[in-house]
Amino acid sequence: MWRVVGIAGLVFEPYGNAPGKGNFINKSFSQIKFIVLSVHDEPVAAIDCLEAGSAAFVLKRRAVDDLIPAVEAVLRGETYVSSGMQNHSTA
Repeated sequence: MWRVVGIAGLVFEPYGNAPGKGNFINKSFSQIKFIVLSVHDEPVAAIDCLEAGSAAFVLKRRAVDDLIPAVEAVLRGETYVSSGMQNHSTA
């Protein structure tokens, strides 16, 4: 059985467009699990992409270390978020 993982670098203006793009991708290619590569390290960026149906969120600056573990996690049916996401305080 073949398992397909797609890797997409999405460009979006602050986060609002990502869910629409992800939903389009998931509806068009439902058999493919997508990993998003992004420069945005704010947690809301990862949340938006995952809620839109992406299987993983990898920071571009961490791709060398995180991309293989992300693919492995997705193939196991898990979600993956890159280490190094900013921890924004509300204080």
